[in-house]
Amino acid sequence: MEDIMTSFEEILLEENKDEKHVYFHCIEESWRAFGRSAYYSVLLYPELKVIREKGHAGRACYVNISNERLMQIEETCRLFVGDECIKAEVPPIVYCRRKGYTEWERGL
Repeated sequence: MEDIMTSFEEILLEENKDEKHVYFHCIEESWRAFGRSAYYSVLLYPELKVIREKGHAGRACYVNISNERLMQIEETCRLFVGDECIKAEVPPIVYCRRKGYTEWERGL
């Protein structure tokens, strides 16, 4: 259980320090974008459903990303594939709205 908690906390820390990328994590055989990445994903695809739940490090919000959606994202954003996640550059049209994240999160 401690490894899961540490991993989740690391995801949230990464989200907070990097405003220029969207992170997609493979969790329970699906792709998820947390926090700021969820916000950016919803700006790109407003039909995505935001899920809010109590997590290991407090409240967490995320969106599920299908493989098909990930392929669409690949067509518009440069992707970087790593061992822990897939990272995508945030398009300028979305990045310019980065300051709205805190207000969006409070409104969930």
